[in-house]
Amino acid sequence: GESSPPAAAAAVADGRELRKQLSALRASSDWDGAHGLLWWALREAPSSAETIHCNVVLAALSDAAEWERALVLLEHMRAAGLPRDGYSFSSAICACARAGQPEAAVETFKAMCADDSVEPSSVAFNTALSAAQRASDPVRAAEMVLAIYTLETLSLQPDAWASAAALRALTRLGQRARALELYASLRPEQVSPHTVAAALAAAGPRRDPTALVRIYEAAAAEGVPTTKQTLHAALAACAADASLGGRRALQLLRAAPASAADDHCYSAAIRACATSGETGEAVGLLREMAERGMPPSAHAYCAAICAHRKDGRVDEAIALFSELAAGGAAGRGEAGRGEAGRGEAGRGEAGR
Repeated sequence: GESSPPAAAAAVADGRELRKQLSALRASSDWDGAHGLLWWALREAPSSAETIHCNVVLAALSDAAEWERALVLLEHMRAAGLPRDGYSFSSAICACARAGQPEAAVETFKAMCADDSVEPSSVAFNTALSAAQRASDPVRAAEMVLAIYTLETLSLQPDAWASAAALRALTRLGQRARALELYASLRPEQVSPHTVAAALAAAGPRRDPTALVRIYEAAAAEGVPTTKQTLHAALAACAADASLGGRRALQLLRAAPASAADDHCYSAAIRACATSGETGEAVGLLREMAERGMPPSAHAYCAAICAHRKDGRVDEAIALFSELAAGGAAGRGEAGRGEAGRGEAGRGEAGR
């Protein structure tokens, strides 16, 4: 608190005037003035101070990321018998998040859940989750996300964004099976492209390709929008398992919206064709990219070249390499990002 009354304190006659003064100070971004005036009121005229006044100052402290002052005020409210509401806790959590203090944000949210007089809000929950995700230590960040998501005192249903965060946290901690169990338990309103992507990451294209494709197809059947990220994951799974291979990859690619199929997706589909020895389909996809105005990347060319190599069609593989080295805008551009890439393109030119 302030050691002497702020100049504005003389104008404080009642609660309404105090709120007016505090709001004006916050509007002018004078959080220090608002903070000092409130503490003067709490000390010299406690009967004029109410929860709403503290909330105005907590909001000002949140704006300024003054997290320590916010937590001191929040604790003083409890000690002084001033009821703390959802806004009080949310502002304090936000102050911690803005100041880059994830541990404090998480602990404050836990205190909010433990307070029987307060109903935790989705805003406070997601703010604390977001703060936890930004912790410098990825493992600690994952632990804090799960600590919030699995709170026994949590009385709200996490939304799709929060559920995706929990899935990613479990995967980060190596608990992939638990992540897939959580995904399977989600309600329809908790499933979004973000949660699907997180579940696909938990399955892993090389760990269980069949399960990954099954998750992808089930989500698509339920109307969850397909994204470039989820389509690519499914196609990469086909490339990792010859039993899925090019045939399944082509089915997925054809069923997906055109907007989701970028060059990375085509490259993964071409790799899937190479995996199952479907050389003609691999080249067909390479040509289809060009027809769609999507210059084949070096990755796409390399996947098609590998398909020919595996099939023993060396001449065709060399022809594709020459095509890559010659021109193709995206092909030579990507290959030429590094010195080695430029050297290969140059050698191709010299050979012709």
